[in-house]
Parts: sequence; C-alpha cells; structure tokens
Amino acid sequence: MLIACAEQIEYKAKKNIVEFGKLNTDLWIVGAGVARMTYFNEVQEMTYGFGGQGTIFLSPLGFVKGEVANFHLIAVTQCVMLRIPKSSFLELMTTEIEVSNWFCGALLYQIMASEARVNSHSIPAVERVERFMNGQTEEDYKDINPHMYFDRRKLPMRVLASYFGITRSHMAHIIKKMYEKEAGSDNNAKNSE
Repeated sequence: MLIACAEQIEYKAKKNIVEFGKLNTDLWIVGAGVARMTYFNEVQEMTYGFGGQGTIFLSPLGFVKGEVANFHLIAVTQCVMLRIPKSSFLELMTTEIEVSNWFCGALLYQIMASEARVNSHSIPAVERVERFMNGQTEEDYKDINPHMYFDRRKLPMRVLASYFGITRSHMAHIIKKMYEKEAGSDNNAKNSE
C-alpha cells in the first residue's frame, strides 16, 4: 500500500535528501542503499543514525508541525528512496488499520532505539564501536526487518566518528585494533585446526 503511493527517487552518494532549514513534510523509506540522519551542534555535523533498506525517515518538525527541518537526511551510498507525501500517508493511516498498526510499531521501536542509544553513552567507546560494527547494538532492527542491515565497515571513518561523538583519529585507532583482534582470532582458529 505504501509503495503504491510512493515516488522512487535515486540519489548519488553524499546528496541531500531532506535539507536542514527547509520544509519537508514527506515520509521517506530507504528502498536500496544506506542513508544517514545528521544534525548540527555548535561546531560540527553529528550523525544521529543510519538506515538501510526498509528504514523510515522523516523530518519530525516538518511532518508534525509544518516547520523547517532541523535534521539533514543524506545518502551515504547511492540510494533509491521512496517518497510518500504526507497527505497520502495520512489517508492510508485513517483508512487502513494495517498501515496504522505497522507505523505505531515502528514508532515504538524508534523510541526504544533512541533510549538504547542514550544509555549506550555510558559504555566505553571501544565497546560501543565493536558492538555497532558487528550489528550487536540494541538499536539494530534484525528482529523486525533483516533487510535493514547494511555493511557498516563500508561507512566513511568521519561519518562513524560523528555518530559516536569521537575524533576521526580515535575512531581509526579503535577500528585498527578491532581488525587486529579479529585477525588474531582467525589465526588462532587456523592454528588450532
């Protein structure tokens, strides 16, 4: 039902989908590729989250209040995005109980993921990075849509660093140690055979 009222739009990597400071009331679903939601603090762009196939994005201020976006939605890789106008989506929500139930579940899952992300800040960066890179964080969606998973090792280092709120050099150090640890585990497994 959603796809029937969606327009498919292709975006090259690094292209804006929803722009900060502009009005966007549409609902967006990642059809293919990886997108990320960012915001600006006083000094730099920060990554709020990522989304693979099936991930829903919207500008909360635009969709709910009709105000300009305070988030950017950017294609990390080449993306196919499904754009659903707010009016079409709201019509489906009022006429199709399945769509309404599905969206309510997606919102509840997003609230849980946001809480999990806030709680994770008390965990050391090394552990947070390793868990995220291996798809083991609470905000992973494998249980509701395994197609949302994407290869996190292909994400740019600066983007990962902005997600974790650490410097790019610290991120590179953590990733290097993680790969060395994995290589050591692989060598130990081969030696024990």
